[in-house]
Amino acid sequence: MREGKDLSCANQNNRAFFTRNMREKVGGSFILAARVAYLALILFAAANFGLTRPSGILIFNYSMGATVLLWLFGSAMAGRKPRVGWLPFLIVFAILIMGWFTTVAGLLESADTDTSEWPDWLEDLLIACGTYDPALSLASMFRCTVLLGAFLMAVDLFAAPPWGKRLVLSVCLAGVGVVGFVFLQKLTGNLLMLKSLDGRIPLSFGPYRYWGNAASFLNLIWPVLAAIALHTGMRHARGWSAWMAAAILVFSALYINISKAGQALGIVGLALFGSFALLYILRRKRLSLATFPWQTAAVITVLTLLLAVILFFGVQWSRWDRLQSQGLQQNERLVAYRYFIKILPDAGWTGCGPGTFQRVYMHYVGNDPVMHRTPFWVAHQDYLQTLVEWGYIGTILWGALLVPGALMLAGRCFRPSRNGMTTEPGYAFDLMDKLHSFFRAVPDSSTPLIQGGVLIAIILTALHAGVDFPMQIESLQFYFLIWIALGWQAGKEPVKED
Repeated sequence: MREGKDLSCANQNNRAFFTRNMREKVGGSFILAARVAYLALILFAAANFGLTRPSGILIFNYSMGATVLLWLFGSAMAGRKPRVGWLPFLIVFAILIMGWFTTVAGLLESADTDTSEWPDWLEDLLIACGTYDPALSLASMFRCTVLLGAFLMAVDLFAAPPWGKRLVLSVCLAGVGVVGFVFLQKLTGNLLMLKSLDGRIPLSFGPYRYWGNAASFLNLIWPVLAAIALHTGMRHARGWSAWMAAAILVFSALYINISKAGQALGIVGLALFGSFALLYILRRKRLSLATFPWQTAAVITVLTLLLAVILFFGVQWSRWDRLQSQGLQQNERLVAYRYFIKILPDAGWTGCGPGTFQRVYMHYVGNDPVMHRTPFWVAHQDYLQTLVEWGYIGTILWGALLVPGALMLAGRCFRPSRNGMTTEPGYAFDLMDKLHSFFRAVPDSSTPLIQGGVLIAIILTALHAGVDFPMQIESLQFYFLIWIALGWQAGKEPVKED
C-alpha cells in the first residue's frame, strides 16, 4: 500500500513538472513571437510613411497592441516576470489613469446620461476634468496606451543583451533604409517620388511628408550609428568603415533635407558627439583599455572635412536668408506661441484632453491674420502642446517617465563597459564567417558608447520639440521611447537567457 502511495505521488509530481515545462515552452514561444513582431514593427513604422497616414497608424496600433498583449500573456504563461522594474510600470500606469479618466469624464459629460441622481461634486469633477473633444481624446489615448506598452516591452528587451543589440540594429536599419531610399530617388531623377494621399503633393523626404519630422528622424539615428562606428573602429573590428559610411550617409541627409532646425541641430549633435568621443577616447587611453589607431583617426578627419565642404555648398542658404529678412517678430510660430500660452491657465492641472489641441487653439487667436492664414493642427512646440492637452499634472507625469531615462544614460556613458574591450579576430574564410564577425563586433546596448550616442539622439529630439512637432508623429514617438527605455535599463545587470 505504501509503495502505491509513493508511486501515485511520483506520478503527480511528474505530471506537474511536465505541465510546468510545457507552459514555460509555450510561453517562451509566445514571447519569442512577440519580440520578432516588435522588431518587424520598427521597420514598418518608418516604411509606412512614418506613421503619418490614418491607415498605417491603425495597422500599427492594432499590431503593436496585439504584440504587447502576446508578450504579457507569454510572460504570465511561462511564469516569467517582465524585467522592467516597478517604477516604470507605476509611472506608465499613472499616465494612463489620468489620460483615460479625462477621456471617460468627457464621454460621460457629452453622453445623454441622466445625472440628476449623481452628487454635485461628481458632476463638477466631470465638467472640470472632462476632455474638450471625447472622440479625439479616445483616439489619442488608444495610441498612448499602445506606445507606452511598447515602451515597457523595450525596457524588457534591453535587459537581455542579444535582444538589446537587435533592437538597436533594427532602429538603425530603419534609418539607413529610409536614407538609402531617398538617395535612390535622387539618383533616378525622383522617379520613385512618393506623393500625398490625393496624389498631388510630393512628400518632403522619402516616406515622410514633412521635412521637419524627417530631420528629427535622422537625428534620432545617426549618433547611434556613429557610436557603433567608433566602438568597432577602436577595436579594429570587421566592418567599422561600413558603420562609419552609414553614419555619414544619414548625417549628410540632414542637409539634403531643407529643415533649418534639423540642419542647425545636426551641427549641435556633431559638436556633442565629437566632444563625447574625444573624452571617451582620452579616458580609455588613461585606463589603458584601448587605443585609437592613427590611421583610423586620419580617415575620419579627412572624411569629416570633406563632408563639411560638401554640406556647405549643399545647404539651401536662401531659406536662412529668408528667415533673417523676415525677423523674429514676424515669424509665424513665435506669433502663434504668444497665443498658445494664453491657453495654459484654462488648461489648468488636468488639461483640455489628449489630442484636443487642434480644436482648442482657435478660440484664443481672435482675428489675427497670421493665425488664420496658417492652420496649426499642432502647436509646432511640443512642450506647449503637452501642457495644453495634459495640464500640469500630466506634463509632470510625462516628465517623470522621460527625464530619468535620459539622466540615467548620462550617468552611465562614461563608465567602463561590461562587454569586454577585446579586439575582434581578423580571420574569416567565407561569407557567413564574415557576416558573423561583422555582427558580433556590434556592441551591446549596455556599452557606454552606444548609451552616449542614444543620449545625444534624445537631446537633439528634445531640442527639436521646442520649435516643431516631432512628438506628435507616432513613428518618432515610438523610436524616442525605445531610446528612453534603454535609459531605464542602464546600469542594471544584464540577464542571460536560454
